Amino acid sequence: MRITHSQVSLVAERYFHSEQTQSFHINLQAANSPSLPDTEVEISSAARNQFSLSTLDQRVSLIKSLLESILGYEIKFWGFDEEAPAEPAPEQAEQNPPPSAQGGFSIESANHYSETESTQFQAKGKIQTSDGREIQFAAELSLSRSYQFSTQTGVYSGNLEKPKKDPLVINYAAPAALLSDKKFSFDLASDGSQQKVSLLKSGSGFLALDKNEDGKISQGSELFGTQSGNGFADLTQYDEDKNGWIDEEDSIFAQLKLWIKDDSNNEQLLSLSDKGIGALFLGHAKANFDLNNQHNEQLGQIRASGIYLREDGSGGSMQQIDLTI
Repeated sequence: MRITHSQVSLVAERYFHSEQTQSFHINLQAANSPSLPDTEVEISSAARNQFSLSTLDQRVSLIKSLLESILGYEIKFWGFDEEAPAEPAPEQAEQNPPPSAQGGFSIESANHYSETESTQFQAKGKIQTSDGREIQFAAELSLSRSYQFSTQTGVYSGNLEKPKKDPLVINYAAPAALLSDKKFSFDLASDGSQQKVSLLKSGSGFLALDKNEDGKISQGSELFGTQSGNGFADLTQYDEDKNGWIDEEDSIFAQLKLWIKDDSNNEQLLSLSDKGIGALFLGHAKANFDLNNQHNEQLGQIRASGIYLREDGSGGSMQQIDLTI
């Protein structure tokens, strides 16, 4: 082909957009001193507000300085302005249970980044060749991509610490329990509501008792520790011969199950003998260890660890895990 004449039009257009948002939420709850039964004191609303502010002042100042050091710029707290008008006191005290004297604080941060890019290219024209032909042509190209990334972190203490439920876990093929980012819905609190619970990673399962004998574990009351907060103590109640072990001499041993759920939400309900487990020791040592994901978000916490023995004489670990819900 020999081109003698041409008319060509080329058009290209690019679009790019990026957005980043960052947010912080700080919540402080002052400790409340227990009331004295034989003493009544009346103070003005202004004095009460001044005292409340003074008790929080050091804590607010410390957290403010810490965040400013990390972020590199000044931040302001809302809700602690001494000049803000005080709310009028109610004529009659509300009959609510007194708050815990512990107090607490929470700091939550969230960061989100997203970007979108697209390019459009169009070409059209016509040519004439030496042999007299005239050719018209058109072509177009479209490219696009998008990316987004989000992180969330939080620190919680005292009354504002996230609620946890702590069932016993048997590590039948793992040295210790680990939690997955993947969650499943389960009535952990046995109150009829569903909570999002982190899955155990491969090699660990929940120690369970199928109380209604329906062949499945449907609520937290069928696990050990979700109601009392101490799974080892719950299990100790079934030690009929008082030897410090749950073994074949205890009638519950044959009823105990290992509840295993995998990442695909498939589940198994196995007997302890199916995994060669012969006895569960009721003693345990307390040592906290946070189970966090790659973004340092807490999925749960190991509260105590104990041991079990297999029929072949080897040992394994069992742990009380506080699951963040």
